[in-house]
Amino acid sequence: MKRIIKYMACLLAIVVIAAAVFIIVKLNKKFPDEIVYSEYMQTFSDNGMYFINNNRLCFIDNATGKDVVVCNRANCEHKDKTCNAYIPGHGIDMLVYDGYIYISFFESEWSFGEDGEETRETLVTLTRLGIDGAHRKDIYSADSGAVLSMMAVGDTIYFTAYTEHGEHEANVWKEDNAIYAYNIRWNKLKCIKNYDYTEGRISEGVEIIGSSDKGTLYINYGYIKGDPATGVVTDIIQEVNINTGDVVELRTFEDAYPRFFTEKNKKYIQTSDFETDTLTMLECDDSFVETKELFTARDARVDWLGGYMHIVTSDYLKALYDYEEDRWYIAKTSFTQEGTYISDIKKVDRDKNVVYIDATDYTGYKPGDMLPGDISNNAVRDWGVFLEENFVPYEDLTDEQLKSLTWIDIK
Repeated sequence: MKRIIKYMACLLAIVVIAAAVFIIVKLNKKFPDEIVYSEYMQTFSDNGMYFINNNRLCFIDNATGKDVVVCNRANCEHKDKTCNAYIPGHGIDMLVYDGYIYISFFESEWSFGEDGEETRETLVTLTRLGIDGAHRKDIYSADSGAVLSMMAVGDTIYFTAYTEHGEHEANVWKEDNAIYAYNIRWNKLKCIKNYDYTEGRISEGVEIIGSSDKGTLYINYGYIKGDPATGVVTDIIQEVNINTGDVVELRTFEDAYPRFFTEKNKKYIQTSDFETDTLTMLECDDSFVETKELFTARDARVDWLGGYMHIVTSDYLKALYDYEEDRWYIAKTSFTQEGTYISDIKKVDRDKNVVYIDATDYTGYKPGDMLPGDISNNAVRDWGVFLEENFVPYEDLTDEQLKSLTWIDIK
């Protein structure tokens, strides 16, 4: 009996020590310092770019420029859900963080009964996959809606998601929204705040636009009041406490259709005037109230490239704003309106001097020409060379070139 008691005591001691070691290791684990935001159909690590191509997760390596399917199974054909790299569906947002890729997507299947009544089955998933293609794990799932945005900071992945309020109705958008926090350290998911459907509002949505160093998230809560075509569009910037869910409203926009971006303590608001086809970019303070106008552009879009804003009006009219160095570059084709297209820029990594672009050869193409059928492949180039070949520093423009910049007004 004494031997059994001693054996059980030793076993208990080993279990306690193992548990203590496990907890200590977890508590001492370090996470990246930078904040990482999700992007549509692509995300970036220190070594390369992950992207979706033909329902498969692929990776292009900085050093070699080669791309591979992110799957660790031998002889896998990557055609169905038996493959970890198979990502079906739509609405795909991605981020890579701390050795894992986080991917959100939804699948919908429509069917029609004998009476013509339509039904829809939907599966919404946020999944985690190791950068080597192993250890796939679903973090969140729902039978309707979508995951709208993700952000990684410290030991937590924050994301927003909506589900349909009540049964699905065609062309009716009633949603319940929520903010979630997935703790990487302890593998736990919790809801920070619910935004239940509000009667009289449609197309309600919640998006994470940044975080502060005081335990709060910056959120854009938007909705339409009234008719979808003629109703008032409202966007409210809120500051939400990650522990209590308490909300402070910072600023409200009506019919401005704002987009928000934060990076390295810089915050920006983009507003749009659809009557004049003009967008305005504002740099703002932490409260999103005090602003400074950076530029306006007509019939344009803005892509965020990692330290740069890419302003695109056409295949030839393009500009780059280096918001870290406060420096402008204008595409050389903006002045010629002819010549080879500049490949679409996916992202810039200035520290490694690389730029990710689409791999299509546009030599000889003119506006209106039919482009190649598949332009989904990507390539890696030397950023300094690419910049010099395709763009001119704003301060080097001639007076004639400056006068021709009627499509953008740089403040």
